[in-house]
Amino acid sequence: MAAGATEVKFACNLKEDHPTSKCRQEFVTAKSFINHMKNTHQTKPWICLQCPGKKRFQERQNFNFHMMSHEGRRGFICDFCQKSYANPRQLYSHRALHLGRRYLCTHCGFKARSTANLRGHIRTKHEDRSFQCLMCDKKFSTNNNLKNHVSGLAMFLGSDCSVISFYHR
Repeated sequence: MAAGATEVKFACNLKEDHPTSKCRQEFVTAKSFINHMKNTHQTKPWICLQCPGKKRFQERQNFNFHMMSHEGRRGFICDFCQKSYANPRQLYSHRALHLGRRYLCTHCGFKARSTANLRGHIRTKHEDRSFQCLMCDKKFSTNNNLKNHVSGLAMFLGSDCSVISFYHR
């Protein structure tokens, strides 16, 4: 390398999931690369080329943990049962089961095993139910729950019903 030349360590990767992109900028530091991806392209900088959807990550550490899972490496081991996990967040959630930790719903007292389960509980049981069935006026918290409900009705009413056909377009 010539004296005074800087070594390129990062290149704009937008073309990986946006093939028409003409951006070919290169960067010496991770910080300048991250700022470029965030400010110029409004996207997360780290991309997994092994995932079918080319999943992107905001944090390099989470990207590295994700790549470990593709490599079959599971370096985070439970000290209670020796089960291994690809990242520390999964291990933390698992250890909560051994420790009997529960996450309490402030609305009804439901005890969830993880924050993700608690969020799901709150969304389905306590948040606005804005997906309404046109046949019986029952309301649901997600469009998927409404579609499942309508699928159950289809078994009794037949699929030629115009209301049920509306949901399955």
